[in-house]
Amino acid sequence: MTREPFVSPLSLIDLERYIRDGKVDEAKMVLQEEIKWARDVKDMFRMARAQLLMGRALAHGYDIQGSIDAYVMALEAFQEVEDIDGIMASLTALGTVHRERQDLVSAERYLAELTSMTSDSDDDGVRARGDLEYGLLLVEMGDLPKAVALLDGAIERLKRLDDKISMGRAFQGLGLALMRSGESDRAIKSMDLCISLSDDLGDEMGGASAAAAAGECLLEVGDLKRAEAYAKKALEIARTSGEPLCIANALRVLANIKTRLERPAEAENLFKDALNLVEGKGSPTDEMRLRLDIATFLVIAKRGKEARPHIERALKIAEELGSDAMVEKARAILDEKALRPSGKGDA
Repeated sequence: MTREPFVSPLSLIDLERYIRDGKVDEAKMVLQEEIKWARDVKDMFRMARAQLLMGRALAHGYDIQGSIDAYVMALEAFQEVEDIDGIMASLTALGTVHRERQDLVSAERYLAELTSMTSDSDDDGVRARGDLEYGLLLVEMGDLPKAVALLDGAIERLKRLDDKISMGRAFQGLGLALMRSGESDRAIKSMDLCISLSDDLGDEMGGASAAAAAGECLLEVGDLKRAEAYAKKALEIARTSGEPLCIANALRVLANIKTRLERPAEAENLFKDALNLVEGKGSPTDEMRLRLDIATFLVIAKRGKEARPHIERALKIAEELGSDAMVEKARAILDEKALRPSGKGDA
């Protein structure tokens, strides 16, 4: 008996909007029915499309492994029907989610495959997509000359497409690569362009993220005065947005700068405010990163006993996310002398 087609009460555009607006459970319910029906009638394209959206929904709900599984199923289904756009979208999603959880080896595998598909294309949009995602990954992997070249190329193509959202991401990544390459003036110019684009789009979260990234870059190279100015700007923009995780990130960056400026009381208050916004309320990745920074601050302050619960919680999150790099970082802090029972910080 032929099964009646599943008719979604929401269009794909509606589902995308639901996911963006945080209505993850509603989107997942519809997508589960869509996937079940498509699998039963062997409609591989429809199933692939639904799995791709399911991956996004799960990522927004911070189910990272579930998101990866959905993206892999989407990729396999798109490959079966030989849908090039779907394959590239799935590779991009897999590369991005692995990069966010700091599994750079897996991220490179997927994004290198994406780049091999896009590198010979005459389509600016296709080329820009591959160069942007792979360039951002290479920044994190430390291959800075190649990252700069890819991101410069992506920006030129994105300008022709007038894709300001992607241009903002490219300028932010380029700024980080340039800062780590010692080109601080050009790096800050790139970050400022990202902030300006976000202002034009009314994207307060994007502007706050760019300003916070600029603050972190300047902190890395020891320019603490300018780092503090950018972090304060990030916090101002973030508070205007009202987005808790965005505010928490700006607070975290400013706290790290206050630590370097040897203002521990100010740093501790900022860290506490950030943790109140993040703990158990949002992204486990954000909580993990924040707790690592708090633990580092407490170790510097010779308060090893207080640092231990933060680092143990960060380690647990890192293990749950399968992030080997963050597990290694957490264990390295646990090995600090100040955290050992005989260390002075435990006195």
